[in-house]
Amino acid sequence: MIVRRVIVTGAALLVAAGCLGRRGAARDDLDVDARITLYRTGALVEERLAIPVDASGRGAVPFAPLGLAPDSLEVTGEAAALTSWSHTHAGTGDPVVVHLGAPAPGRQLAVGPDGAIAVATATGVVITHAAHVAAPADALAIAVAPGPRAVVVRARYRTDALAWRASYTLIDDGDRRGRLIGALALDNRTGRQWAHAALTLADRDVPDQPPGALAPERRLLRIGRASAIGAGVQRIDLGLPARRLPLAPVLMFDPVGGALDKPGQRPIDEPGYGVGPWPTEVAVSVAPDLARLSDAPLPAGPLRMFRVDPSGELAWLGEGQLAPPAEGAQRTPAIAVGRSTDVTGRRERTMIDVDYDRERLVEEFRLTFDNRGDRAVALVAREHLYRGECWQLVYFSTPDVVKAGAQQVNFGITVPARGRATIGYRVAYAWSKSQCSD
Repeated sequence: MIVRRVIVTGAALLVAAGCLGRRGAARDDLDVDARITLYRTGALVEERLAIPVDASGRGAVPFAPLGLAPDSLEVTGEAAALTSWSHTHAGTGDPVVVHLGAPAPGRQLAVGPDGAIAVATATGVVITHAAHVAAPADALAIAVAPGPRAVVVRARYRTDALAWRASYTLIDDGDRRGRLIGALALDNRTGRQWAHAALTLADRDVPDQPPGALAPERRLLRIGRASAIGAGVQRIDLGLPARRLPLAPVLMFDPVGGALDKPGQRPIDEPGYGVGPWPTEVAVSVAPDLARLSDAPLPAGPLRMFRVDPSGELAWLGEGQLAPPAEGAQRTPAIAVGRSTDVTGRRERTMIDVDYDRERLVEEFRLTFDNRGDRAVALVAREHLYRGECWQLVYFSTPDVVKAGAQQVNFGITVPARGRATIGYRVAYAWSKSQCSD
């Protein structure tokens, strides 16, 4: 049955510049068969499809992408205006394939009002969302002005069947400089494959809008050259510049780590959440400045550091985490490569106040550092504002404060030789988004 039909009377739809293409067919679009923007929760895809049409101006091609978001499909002609297009799906009794783990063939029984589909398979009846069901009969049909020829169209849609994970390797060259290599593990479960796809990435949730209604995307990370995207999991090189980064050691106190970080606006109001005891070790770390590698934020992921030993083998040094991008944050991942023998730290909570009437939670901490060495040392204390993402620092005792992520803050301090230094700060969490920090 035909589930959607659109009549196109004007020019091609304008979609997000730099994300899903531009109006018309630019010259640099002609060498790719798909443009894909990857998000944390899905992807926006634009495919270029050549559809043969007959003398009456009608043609169709098989088209059954999995994970297709409802009402997100848009189709426009690249050079020839379409008079109409439609996307057909299987009806009752038609053969289909259910993609939940191993593909399971069956026959469609019914479609519910919420988009759920019942399919009879060899092992029983399966009820799942339409995004997980494909049919050999699914097709994209178009109508144009009469005359046999091949018409190129652009099919744009959202899908949740493209998932990715980023990871990084930092190679220490031995002279306090190193090279960063980044890659994506891309899992393509759409049922579609592309020989020459251009990829961009935005490390945030996919917009819940039709592709044609999106505002122009800014600060997208363009991933190397166009790539062949097959089925399943594959490695995609991020194509980062081969620029050498300074790797000066820094003392880092991060006793909590990211294990307690809870995203979301409403904070966790349990008074005992995040109360120690915490480790006292101060790590000798490397904190490379990755902002020099790209104008767009790099995606979050683990960062593993290695050194080339005299035999030419890679020797593991340590591991850190690149936090998700956040507005106004200076992301400097810290990779612990040792432990300070002179400096220790202590983290204590000194106050908490939960005010449900004002929808506000205030918490205060004191960080104390002791230096047994004969030289003053500079130190960075990384604190995790783990109760939620709606927070604001209302007091801090050191002027050296840098936002390092959506829920991370770096406090800088100098600890005197054979002496002690203290950092105090107070953070306020709010229920209302209007009270959040920028």
